[in-house]
Amino acid sequence: MGKDDHNNSVVGKHLGIDTENSTIYSLDSLITTIGLSDMIVMEIGGTIIVCPKSRAQDVKALVEMLKKNGYEKYL
Repeated sequence: MGKDDHNNSVVGKHLGIDTENSTIYSLDSLITTIGLSDMIVMEIGGTIIVCPKSRAQDVKALVEMLKKNGYEKYL
């Protein structure tokens, strides 16, 4: 992914105020942000994930939690 003027990587539609060094990803929805730094915001098929970039490795644990709690349809 390329970077915008605020060092954000964006796939999809995003409008942000004071958002920098973040990854924004959505295939269907417009994502709007205010005052984010070093964050990941992803919307995929109705599921939204928001976390600091420093915790990206924990997404695997979140996927396991979704499975354990019967939310497989959101994966």
